[in-house]
Amino acid sequence: MRNHEPKYAQADTVIARFGGVTALSRMCGFHRSTIHYWTWPRRVNPHGTDGLVPTRSLLRIRDIARMQGVLLTEDDTAIRINPKWRAPE
Repeated sequence: MRNHEPKYAQADTVIARFGGVTALSRMCGFHRSTIHYWTWPRRVNPHGTDGLVPTRSLLRIRDIARMQGVLLTEDDTAIRINPKWRAPE
C-alpha cells in the first residue's frame, strides 16, 4: 500500500482553521489547486510541498486571518510531523 500522506501537518491545520480549501481560497485569493498542492507529498506530486505552507503564502494567510477574524495561532502554523505519515519503504 502506498502512503500518500504528507510528512508535515501544517497545511491541513491551516486549511481546517479557515473551514476548508474553498473557504481559504476565497478569503486569500489562492487557486484551489495551489492549496491542494500543499497537502501532497513531494514524492507523489512534484508540486507538492509535503504538508508545508510556503512562507510567502503563510504571511498572507496570517494577515487575512487577522482581518477576517479567523483564529489562527502560532501553534496552528507550527511545523509538526503528520501523525499519519510513514517513511517510504
